[in-house]
Amino acid sequence: MSEADIKETAAGGAPKPARASGKRAAARRAAGEGAKGEGGRKRAAAGKGAGGGKGASGGKRAEGGKGAGGGKKKAARLAAGLVGEAKVGAKPRRGMKKAEGQGAKAEARKEAKQTERLARKAARAEQTAAAIAAAAGLSPDVAGPGPDFFCVGLQKGGTQWLYDQLQGHADFWMPPYKEIHYFDREFPYKKISKAAQKFFAKPKKVAKSREGRGDAPVDDRGAIFFQRVAALEGRPLDIEDYARLFEPKGALLSGDVTPGYSTLDEDLIGALAKRFPEAKVCLMLREPVSRLWSQWRMVNENEPDPAQAELNFRRFKNFVDRPNVVARSYPSEIARKWSAAFGDRFRFFFLDDVVKRPDETRAELLRFLGGDPGKPSVVRPDFNRKAKVAGAERTAKMQKLLQARFAEERRRCAEMFGGPAAGWPDAPY
Repeated sequence: MSEADIKETAAGGAPKPARASGKRAAARRAAGEGAKGEGGRKRAAAGKGAGGGKGASGGKRAEGGKGAGGGKKKAARLAAGLVGEAKVGAKPRRGMKKAEGQGAKAEARKEAKQTERLARKAARAEQTAAAIAAAAGLSPDVAGPGPDFFCVGLQKGGTQWLYDQLQGHADFWMPPYKEIHYFDREFPYKKISKAAQKFFAKPKKVAKSREGRGDAPVDDRGAIFFQRVAALEGRPLDIEDYARLFEPKGALLSGDVTPGYSTLDEDLIGALAKRFPEAKVCLMLREPVSRLWSQWRMVNENEPDPAQAELNFRRFKNFVDRPNVVARSYPSEIARKWSAAFGDRFRFFFLDDVVKRPDETRAELLRFLGGDPGKPSVVRPDFNRKAKVAGAERTAKMQKLLQARFAEERRRCAEMFGGPAAGWPDAPY
């Protein structure tokens, strides 16, 4: 290659061919000039199409620098209008097809799960209606097995404290799993089913774990309870099946501590009152805002940064407005439903009193349920395994939302319950 060819190559042009004589050389020169002219026109068009820059690089800068992509080939495609929109009639890429297929499958799975949930919910409603109808046909003096009491909430209101006081008391036999959830979930639900399976598969490990948590050991009566839980797998809701879960109690007192029962409808509550005419109901009360915030903290406790997650307003608002959260958050309505069905067999107690005067509150509760306050429990009256350090401080936006949701409920509670509830309207949000 001659020195002149090298210089032209460096300047961006094609190297000049060696000189030839005659018509053949002239033809080759003419072809080369035509190609060069066409290349120049293409580069000029690319420069204009890209926004007036120098060639393809000018187009790239006009399209947004780095954001437009890299390389001259992509810049040329930009100039031709091919980047960012599909060619007419072009086939989709394999990756796009795969992504679309996966998205369709995920949507189909989601719809199938939703359909399955709705079917289970409808079946559960039919079973509940049948159970209510069966209970409605019972005579008022019906006798037989069943719980001596229900503790129906509130969630985060001291129900674990109550269970701990009773499970080690000489007058009581408590089911070895605290929350039965027979009437508000598909029974046996996952956690209690898993607990039964684990007990029979690894009894020594379960015993050691329960001892470490401070739970009473699972005796022969507890084993019978777990056997009956396992036997109810796949069976429809039946109040008599539920009642037989408590047969192991013998002559002792026993009850069902399931805060989720605060969400039951009035027809089912009435059926329970009729089927168990001697059973009592206790409701552990807590100021509505602090109760809901405690539940919210529980939802976030497994997040990478729980304190930060607690302050996410969008998630918090969605949580506050969930139907299952709303159903647990208004104690005046919960107390109205249960007291209407159970009358003087219904009584409420305050978490405030559990904290401030645990001995007296324990004695009052035991007397109401039929136990002897003079007999000790395994744990002290002031024992609270659920006690936690204070969490993040609520933002002004959160406080405004809570005030809008609960100001009126606080006033209703003050009028209905009195006692510590009288100060709830003035409590901070």
